[in-house]
Amino acid sequence: MPSPKNTLLRRWYARVMRASTSPRAPHWLAAVSLTESIFFFVPPDALLAPMSLNKPHKALFYATLATITSVLGGVIGYAIGALFYTTIGEPLINLYGIHNAYEQFTQAYQDYGSALVFLGGFTVLPYKAFTITAGVAAFNLPLFIIASLLSRGARFFLVALICAYGAPTIKPFLEKYLEYLIILATLLTLALILPFLL
Repeated sequence: MPSPKNTLLRRWYARVMRASTSPRAPHWLAAVSLTESIFFFVPPDALLAPMSLNKPHKALFYATLATITSVLGGVIGYAIGALFYTTIGEPLINLYGIHNAYEQFTQAYQDYGSALVFLGGFTVLPYKAFTITAGVAAFNLPLFIIASLLSRGARFFLVALICAYGAPTIKPFLEKYLEYLIILATLLTLALILPFLL
């Protein structure tokens, strides 16, 4: 029977932890944060957390970088919704399979506005759907940017600070219970996202 240390998840974890110490890791974090706000499926936290665990003294810098590039990506997503919905926005929404969610979001923007942007930016709900829909709904752009900065910043700084200050405890715990934590995170994510997709 193979050792738990040799499972696919363990190898993936080891690879991510090695990559997070690379001199190019901040570039990857910026790229992932920007593109995740438009079309990419990997959340920035997947890089931000190990980078903050391995280099706690740089955690605030990493959180700032993730926040700025994520909001920049959000503005690009907004522009796609506002200016290129038919040619780019709608195909992206169909690609994600979130057409029902998109219709709900469009209506919700009329009712809740910046609160909805904050929800999309802080939680594991697909922020990209919020950015594109905000553009389609012609939501106030300055308010969109402010809500995105607050929500993305709150999320990324929370992740970075927890990892930085809890590194001595979190790292051994994470390595011991990796499989269970990933399963739990997946179930929680599905529980939050599925209601918007059905």
